[in-house]
Amino acid sequence: MAERSSNRRGISSKDREILIWDYACFLLSKRIYSERELLTKLQKKYSQDTDNIEKVMKKLKYYDYLNDRKNSQIVIEQLKAKGYGPRYIYNYLTKRGFSCTNIDVKYDDRDLKKWYLKRMGNEKIRDLKTFRKMYNYLLSKGFMAEDITEFLKGWSEL
Repeated sequence: MAERSSNRRGISSKDREILIWDYACFLLSKRIYSERELLTKLQKKYSQDTDNIEKVMKKLKYYDYLNDRKNSQIVIEQLKAKGYGPRYIYNYLTKRGFSCTNIDVKYDDRDLKKWYLKRMGNEKIRDLKTFRKMYNYLLSKGFMAEDITEFLKGWSEL
């Protein structure tokens, strides 16, 4: 299939806008994008059509295809279901370009216990080296340091 190029001579501005719209809808059909992430992708592919990109972005927001607040909540729920902690989720959203900074992720010991059982089984922690390894493991999953130490006190024999 021949690739459509937006820099051909015979393509009008309206047709280039349609090409950009099609590409943006194609991208959004594959996964959730933040506004910043989608804008950079469109600017990378159609660098000379800044006016049309702005029109398409406004249209996507108008039709609610692109809504950072709603999309960030969806991503938060997906990551919470996988068991990740608030720091991991915050860093993930920041990296992806979501502008929402008021991320409130509630979790309890069940999430910590899930990761602990996956790594250690039902074994208790018997030495400081294992305690540190488990602490760092749970920290990498995005949980708060004070919550991890409280949780690990119940699972250690130190």
